[in-house]
Amino acid sequence: MDIGPAESDHDSIWILDNEHYFVGDIIYNHMHAYLADGKYEQWLKNLEMLKNKLNKNATFYMGHGEPGSIDLFDWQISYINTFIEAVKAAKDVDTETRKQQVTEKMKGILPNDNLLFLMQLSVEPVAKLITPSSTSSA
Repeated sequence: MDIGPAESDHDSIWILDNEHYFVGDIIYNHMHAYLADGKYEQWLKNLEMLKNKLNKNATFYMGHGEPGSIDLFDWQISYINTFIEAVKAAKDVDTETRKQQVTEKMKGILPNDNLLFLMQLSVEPVAKLITPSSTSSA
């Protein structure tokens, strides 16, 4: 099932049966996420849609992390919202400080380095989308 933009331009899930869903990069199971493509609003909408549409008792297999439950949809939504808020909060600082502040905030909710570099690569592209005229490139 193609769900359109989410983590990337075209994300999809593979439905083996009503008990097993392969969700690829739509959910990262407690790993830092890549948001540099800037599709976070669509990603959030698709997470809500899938959470309400798919079998609540199914097992979800993701591209990053161990299989898990429907609860991971809420976790991913929280992660994305926290990232966006952290980038917004750091809008008036230089590039390196922004990266440090966002990293500190994200490690506060996910205290590991699993795919941390993907999140860090996402800070500036998302900052430019959120506040195009106030990002600096120091």
